[in-house]
Amino acid sequence: MFIGECYFPHSTNVRKHRLGWIEVSYRAREYAEVGHVVLMGDFNAHVGLHGDTTDAAGRMLLRHAKELNLRVLNGTDLCEGNSTRIMEFKDGTATSTTIDFVMVSESLMPNVCGMVVVADRMGSDHCMTTLKVEGLQPAPGPTPELREAWRMENIPHHKAEGYEGLVKSFQSVFRGWQRPPRQLYWGW
Repeated sequence: MFIGECYFPHSTNVRKHRLGWIEVSYRAREYAEVGHVVLMGDFNAHVGLHGDTTDAAGRMLLRHAKELNLRVLNGTDLCEGNSTRIMEFKDGTATSTTIDFVMVSESLMPNVCGMVVVADRMGSDHCMTTLKVEGLQPAPGPTPELREAWRMENIPHHKAEGYEGLVKSFQSVFRGWQRPPRQLYWGW
């Protein structure tokens, strides 16, 4: 299974979106030949979900998802939760959009149990997304040892006030991945 974590620039930078999709499409096609493909992350694209208007980046995302035979899970019955980005302003108002997406290959759909847009943003303006699949078995080969590696020094605000729970929150979520082979979890 190939899991691609994506970050695309602001939706108005269409040229960089085109370049990004060239790379992502190349890799997705390459890995689709040997297994399932999952693309997830901050695509900075609006596809008309939850009151958003569709922009050029969103049209590009939908076109490439179709060409790559990927199903966008946001906004479907398999998705729990709505907007993935919430911007809060000093005057107390907020706007919410859906710009983070989870897409899976059609071949994986029978194993998809759902995705969740996690409400706890852990200090970010983006919500974490998780994907739950069942019934997959690891490919034959040596079993790697499970290990934890948390290198925080390169995260710009890891010591800033109000973020002390960030590492514990991520560790808690990621530990959930270490489940029996019949139930696997992936998250952003």
